[in-house]
Amino acid sequence: MNSVSGEHPETPAAGSSWSVVESWSVVESWSVVDGRVADLDAHRDRFVQSCRRWVPAARPDQIDNGWTQLCDQIPRQGAWFPRIEVDGTSGVVSWLVRPMPQRGPVARAWVMPRGDQRRLPQVKGPDLRWLAQARATAVRRGCDEAVLVGPDGSVVEGAFTTVVWWRDGALHVVEDGIPRLPSVTEARLRRWCQEVGVQVRSGRLPVATAHDVEVWAVNSVDQVRLLVFPDLEGTSEPVWSHQFVAARAALNRGWEPLPGAG
Repeated sequence: MNSVSGEHPETPAAGSSWSVVESWSVVESWSVVDGRVADLDAHRDRFVQSCRRWVPAARPDQIDNGWTQLCDQIPRQGAWFPRIEVDGTSGVVSWLVRPMPQRGPVARAWVMPRGDQRRLPQVKGPDLRWLAQARATAVRRGCDEAVLVGPDGSVVEGAFTTVVWWRDGALHVVEDGIPRLPSVTEARLRRWCQEVGVQVRSGRLPVATAHDVEVWAVNSVDQVRLLVFPDLEGTSEPVWSHQFVAARAALNRGWEPLPGAG
């Protein structure tokens, strides 16, 4: 991993409990396909705002320099999933260019039995180790994503996805007041709904009834996938609805050229 100033500090072993001395970072990542990216400014804004609030040691000039150097290093051919991070203690800026994961249009959900144990749900980075462990457990159980559930039994979000659902011809999103990561891709999906005249409503989705509606997992890697709950009684095979096909096509077009030298 490249860095602007020094080496990226070591992180604790997986499974260790968090304390005030544990290394943590603010992180941002996005998809690049053949040199094009969707809403890069929104990813940058989320990253910069989180660094400004949570990492007093972060220097704006180092963040700008690291962002520019990362964009310069991303190949303009192929599918990539770059990542930039700022160490929460030292403010060191690091980045990595990774191949983009290739996954299918359906994700199988494993509902976490212990609920949401994140420290900073609204910030990408501090809880990534815990979230990665949750998804690894889901994979061991034959699923693709871990779904976090609130105290009332309603869906909060996935470990690495935002969860939305369809009911009565409207797109539903998790209501304000439930702590979760602000999603760049969800914002794009909302704009598409506005463009095509689809109503967007907020609410709560009881996980016990998730099989009764069409549920999507949304993020910058896959854009949108059908989310199915194989452990819920009454779950049926996924159906390719017209709104899923249309949204998937809309989110995969209109990407802009990546800035930088390439």
